[in-house]
Amino acid sequence: MNMRKILSTFAAFLGITALAACAGGAISPAADSEPAQPAAKDSAEPDAAPSDAEMEALIQEKLQGSPHTLSFIFGKKFPAEKWSEVLDRMIEYGARINAEEKQQIINWLVNR
Repeated sequence: MNMRKILSTFAAFLGITALAACAGGAISPAADSEPAQPAAKDSAEPDAAPSDAEMEALIQEKLQGSPHTLSFIFGKKFPAEKWSEVLDRMIEYGARINAEEKQQIINWLVNR
């Protein structure tokens, strides 16, 4: 008799668990809420200028394959035309810098 009570309780527990699982799957938080909207900053403002730390990290990454060092880059104050020549040489030595990155780096170096 005691075993019958345990099995009956266990069966009831399994039934309730199955019902809860089915009900939980039918009503998910995503189903009754609106889709997430991008932050107002993303849709209202154009891309913000990268921080100094982000630009330094980008330049460090792009220096790989180039004979130049960060100390060389940061030790120079060139106009945009000269930075363009420097970056073109870096690209010739194997630096992987696309046109957008090149312009971003030049703008940052000239205005820092």
